Amino acid sequence: MSIETIVASGILFAGDLHLSSRAPSRRCDDYASAGLEKVRQLVEIANANQFVLVLLGDVFHSPIERSEALKTRLLRTLGDCWTTVLCNVGNHASATPIPCRSSPSRAGRCAPCGKAARLSRW
Repeated sequence: MSIETIVASGILFAGDLHLSSRAPSRRCDDYASAGLEKVRQLVEIANANQFVLVLLGDVFHSPIERSEALKTRLLRTLGDCWTTVLCNVGNHASATPIPCRSSPSRAGRCAPCGKAARLSRW
């Protein structure tokens, strides 16, 4: 097995995009299109500067994004990047709770926010 070598000018990190076909209650705009526009801008910056784009996690807001249109639009946008886009998994990527090691009294909960901790399996 060989690993692809990428010669680049730098790395462009972006995290917690939280793309969703369902807008948060206080957003009045086309939330999905606004998020995809930000991704398009990231790809544009990466292309203009020969940066490797690295998505740090939580690309989608929930573990299951039901909109095939949104997923297709995202893949097409990322496909315009000059090189492979790297993606790490975030805590919103799986619905499987895991025990919280930082707070034994609240096992299965994230200590900072109290939400159920998640184990990512991509």
